[in-house]
This record gives sequence, C-alpha cells and structure tokens, in this order.
Amino acid sequence: MSATLYTDGKDIDEKTYQLEKLDYGWKIGDIAQTGITGPSLDYLNTLVTLHYRETGVGLKWSEIKGKLEDEGKSTANLSRDLNKLLENNVFEKFDGVFTPL
Repeated sequence: MSATLYTDGKDIDEKTYQLEKLDYGWKIGDIAQTGITGPSLDYLNTLVTLHYRETGVGLKWSEIKGKLEDEGKSTANLSRDLNKLLENNVFEKFDGVFTPL
C-alpha cells in the first residue's frame, strides 16, 4: 500500500513524497531533504516504530526526547515534527503515548 504526502508551509518547501506502508507505520520517501531542523520525520518514524516492535509499547514525548538526546540529535522542533506525523496518520497518540499505525 502506498500514499502521497504533500507538504507546504512557512518553514518547509512545497514538495511531494511517496509513502510506503510498513508493518507498523509508514516509510516516508526522501523526507530528510526538507530542510527541517532537528530529527527528520523519517528518523522519528523509525525510532518509534523500532521501539514499538521490540517492546510492544509506544513512547511518551519525554522518552522520545531522551532517546534523541542520547544519540546526539537535536530536539528543537520535536513537538512540531511529532504533530506532523500525527496529522498524516503515521502515529497515533493515546494518553500521551505515541505509537505507529
């Protein structure tokens, strides 16, 4: 299964990305090239999806932030980027826990 993601806005260029449905979540093609500061959406998707596959539970915002900091990644736009993944149905959030769809 695949889908198309269209992006435009003040902080990013207008672009089109192909999405590929994975067992858990989506692979976002070439999204790391958007100029987003902080972790790429693809990286966040991979981080949460792998954790979910290994443990069967999602991650809270603070846990995602901690994992990114442990890996030396910027968390400057973490809330904005997580919201983008929620809006595009890559993640769901329940009781403050993010899980891949």
